[in-house]
Amino acid sequence: MTMPVMEPQLDATTLRSWAHVIDGGPFSSLCWGERIAFDNPDSLTLLGALSAWTDRVRLVTTVVVPQLHDPVMLAKGLATGDLLSGGRLTVGIGVGGRHEDYRAVGADPATQTRRAMAERVAVMKRVWAGEKITESVLPVGPPPVQTGGPPLQIGTIGPKTIRDAAAWADGV
Repeated sequence: MTMPVMEPQLDATTLRSWAHVIDGGPFSSLCWGERIAFDNPDSLTLLGALSAWTDRVRLVTTVVVPQLHDPVMLAKGLATGDLLSGGRLTVGIGVGGRHEDYRAVGADPATQTRRAMAERVAVMKRVWAGEKITESVLPVGPPPVQTGGPPLQIGTIGPKTIRDAAAWADGV
């Protein structure tokens, strides 16, 4: 079941109510998408709230666009969500279809490619494996609850993306 994050005049009470109803069943997962240039909640902040408001359902980002984020900070935020949800997180990954979201964060729309997405996912997986990504003293944590990080689903409409993602995605 998808959260009503694109509805006008959304508030915390509505989101919490939906989360409780969805968690109460019979649904198996609770989903939400990411948009930057729109009046919806921030995906990672919402992930934290949904982790607190639910106990049972799988939490699924329908599509997070790695090119709109620093990959180390995105990996940290998703690992935190995985920790807070007790390992109930699945992450949908895609290049996104809206240039206005890229422009809103100062990202280059030329990075709206499968290759740029795969490069950022590779960094995220290294963070989740506990590798040091920079010359920092310690690796970036917390480690995700799920070994190797939350499962990654590729959001796509084309066979080339599926073929490329076969090396790193857990599903479509």
